[in-house]
Amino acid sequence: MSSSFRTCPGSIVAPRGFQAAGVFCDIKQLGTGLGSERGKKRDLALIVSDVPAIAAGMFTTNQVKAAPVRWCIQQISRTGRARAIVANSGNANACTGPQGWKAVEQTAQEAARLLRCPPEAILVCSTGRIGVPLPIDRIRQGLAEAWQQ
Repeated sequence: MSSSFRTCPGSIVAPRGFQAAGVFCDIKQLGTGLGSERGKKRDLALIVSDVPAIAAGMFTTNQVKAAPVRWCIQQISRTGRARAIVANSGNANACTGPQGWKAVEQTAQEAARLLRCPPEAILVCSTGRIGVPLPIDRIRQGLAEAWQQ
């Protein structure tokens, strides 16, 4: 099987028109996870495209899907485009019920406000502890800090 992928030297912002920032906003509990004994690790990333970019995703077929997964499936299937990705570690925002969906909406709304685009253009990704409410105030603070970088 031959691959049509090619390597782009550099980081996630190697392609023209992309910007990214990572910040620590106290989502990931210190003392958990590989390397966390070294202190504060960046736990929120903001990746932004200057223009709406083509978006695609690979998603679980499990019937139990975290709120961010359901959000991304919905947004990608509607438009196939995105302006930004907000990704956090330390909290999966999974098995959190309606509160989890509200946190995803608020995350997308805050990123959209900063980027001056519709919330539907924001993809939200989360990984980490399951069943714990996402600390939306820390997410807002982290997004503001990332946007300033």
